[in-house]
Amino acid sequence: MKKIALIGSHGTGKTTVVIGVKKEFGDLFTYMGEINRILVPQMGYERPRQIVAENGIATYIAAMIGTYAVIEERFNILKENKNILLDRSPVDFLGYYQVYLKRDGQEPSPFIYKLAKMYMDKIDKFFYFPTGVIPLVADDMRPGGDKGESNFQLAVDEEIKCALQNLKIEKSKIHHVQSRGIEERIKEVITLIKGVIK
Repeated sequence: MKKIALIGSHGTGKTTVVIGVKKEFGDLFTYMGEINRILVPQMGYERPRQIVAENGIATYIAAMIGTYAVIEERFNILKENKNILLDRSPVDFLGYYQVYLKRDGQEPSPFIYKLAKMYMDKIDKFFYFPTGVIPLVADDMRPGGDKGESNFQLAVDEEIKCALQNLKIEKSKIHHVQSRGIEERIKEVITLIKGVIK
């Protein structure tokens, strides 16, 4: 059973690529969607930023990273012996975490980094999606398009790259997606996945 994660800032096409991958591979994978899109509305919030404003960034990030417990075989509630494709990973949440910490002049929590590392080590391959290539599109999780949001997206991207280094993720486990268009990204990821699960 292989675990593959699409990683990168919001607006880089990860969720759209997952849809394309589903069409290609169907039931060969269990798909873990972007947890924000699933949990945030169920808790009565419109955007993650509202949760952060109400509860603090550390509480929110710890809760989000904790959802990756389902990829651990010993307490995998999915109970399906399938490959897993993740739309995001703990390192994505560390990127957002660090942006907020730097903005507010706070120090990171060692617990959050240990939690992230524990689950990152369970993932076999990471496909990193760079920013600044696909236009940022507005959706129900982010306003999109304006310069302030684009700067935020770029800051998150930089922190994700730093987090990969800080967690000592082997470079051989990370593939930098090269394709510039979304359809090309879908094809590239499908080809990469075939190489991982063969």
